Amino acid sequence: MKRTSKYLQVVINTIAESTEFRFNHILSFLVVSLPLIFTVLLWKKIFGETERIGMFDLRNMVTYYFLVVLLQDVTYPGPFWEIIDHIRDGGLNMFLSKPISYPAYIFSLKLGINIPYLLLSAAILALLGVMAGFDKYLIFPSDPINIACCFLSFFLAACSGFMFSFIFSALTFWLEEGRGVEVFLEFLISLSSGAILPISLYPKALKAFCSILPFRYVLNFPVEVYLGIVKGRELIMGLAIQILWVLLAFLILRFVWKSGLKEYEAVGA
Repeated sequence: MKRTSKYLQVVINTIAESTEFRFNHILSFLVVSLPLIFTVLLWKKIFGETERIGMFDLRNMVTYYFLVVLLQDVTYPGPFWEIIDHIRDGGLNMFLSKPISYPAYIFSLKLGINIPYLLLSAAILALLGVMAGFDKYLIFPSDPINIACCFLSFFLAACSGFMFSFIFSALTFWLEEGRGVEVFLEFLISLSSGAILPISLYPKALKAFCSILPFRYVLNFPVEVYLGIVKGRELIMGLAIQILWVLLAFLILRFVWKSGLKEYEAVGA
């Protein structure tokens, strides 16, 4: 109980610090979300000539991109610069000398950052949607089972996203200059997570390639669950795959962390 309270305090302190810098949150989110207007206008033009593209109509597509923008920072498994800086600058020593789990501390830190960011982002997106007249295109699920599956899928996506983010960041133990790796990962994750385009609209070979990677399940799959595109047996199978990726990511994280610490201590950082 005492151990849990330490990490809970990290979450509370981080939320308090984040709310002090809410203007920075608003500014950074506006930079990310404003291109959404042009994306929606582009799809409105495309759907002016056809009613459906694959499994998507205009409302599905607009809601898809709204959710991608809203959830991308929460579930996206990109490098976490806090970890990278701690490893490169030797700041990790401070945490290793304390009776805490560094991965659990980072998880608490990220949770404390994401909670106010998610709430503020949802408010900005809602305002932006109303001002731009896009709110009439948004879909809100009403089926209780669908809503429950949405929450489960988004939770699993956030867990696996965090763990893969930690794993990629921990590669800094072995990479002195990992900029090339970071750029490649950013490209691969953006492509295979569905951040650029719904994966179901990809060519067959590319769609098959993305489906075997874990990144589809941190963004594309949860959003398709929300939209009701994934149903029945496909939904159950997808949730099972998400759970498997969470478990596998946890095992990889433990291995990479323990191996990285040995490397870190060997070079005497």
